[in-house]
Amino acid sequence: MISSLKRITMHKFFPYFLAIIILVSCTQKPAEGVVYEDFKNDLETLKFQGKVKKVVTQNADFESSSSDKLEPAILAEVQEFSADGFLLNSEVYDYKGELDKKTTYAYDDENKLTKKYVVSPGDEIFKTETEMLLRIAESKEQRSRTYKVYTDSVLDYTMTYFDDKHDNIKP
Repeated sequence: MISSLKRITMHKFFPYFLAIIILVSCTQKPAEGVVYEDFKNDLETLKFQGKVKKVVTQNADFESSSSDKLEPAILAEVQEFSADGFLLNSEVYDYKGELDKKTTYAYDDENKLTKKYVVSPGDEIFKTETEMLLRIAESKEQRSRTYKVYTDSVLDYTMTYFDDKHDNIKP
């Protein structure tokens, strides 16, 4: 009689015991100083808000070393976004304002990156990549950034970069 009571009692409390273990393990706080980020699209990753179609970045006017005149601003980068906020085209320019690299992104119906075409004029380089980095955490105290790396929209690995005091990536 006593052994049957113990079995009934154990069967009643086992689901509660299991639920408590799961809740305790899920409520652990992340390391202090690390901020975990969750982005819906590329605009949020770049900290833009609203409907942004195009971002043009220029290096500011600067004083010429050969004269006292101000040199005009130089084009540095142009980024174009879809209506859903995903990067469609990115053009990076060199210090003279000439095109250095153009990247075109292709997505499937679920807005998952399927292809990334990279063209570097003059180098005859044309690469098709399907790798995407998504920043998931950043720590100002540790001077680190953590990324998830996806290949063909599947998580491949996670990596963390640490910066030195001059904001250069440590080897």
